[in-house]
Amino acid sequence: MDLGELLTSVEKQNRDRLQMEGVKISIQIPEQSVALMGDEHLLSDVFAELIKNAREAMTLESMENPLITIQVDYPGICNESCARIDVINPGQGVSNELKQRIFEPFHHGHGKGESRGLGLAIIRESIEAHGGTIEETGEPGRNACFSIRLPVIPY
Repeated sequence: MDLGELLTSVEKQNRDRLQMEGVKISIQIPEQSVALMGDEHLLSDVFAELIKNAREAMTLESMENPLITIQVDYPGICNESCARIDVINPGQGVSNELKQRIFEPFHHGHGKGESRGLGLAIIRESIEAHGGTIEETGEPGRNACFSIRLPVIPY
């Protein structure tokens, strides 16, 4: 599957809901095609859930600039067989203490809504099933950034 096409499709599926809430989304994809092997539907669900989480995490302060950014870097920082995808939202970010537990099952990071605390645990499991990794690399008090690294198919 083409990573750019996958992310564009996920953005289109979420665009109307985000626009109704006054939130913009920006996808920054390299001109070079990035091919992944894996379950397209599962990865689509992963990115849709990360977008949903980013929106839910936005505070009144971040609503001054309500923008979710998805950046793709290839070749990634790990090596040429890896793409890095960052999902970034403005706001409070994730405290260093919470970063240690955020991917644990049943952990509630924000305490809002009726979340069961499984979303990020399932996302991590799905990414790892594709041979990738995910970590929270944002700056506490400034933004949240979920950095995903996925192996790519070399051309």
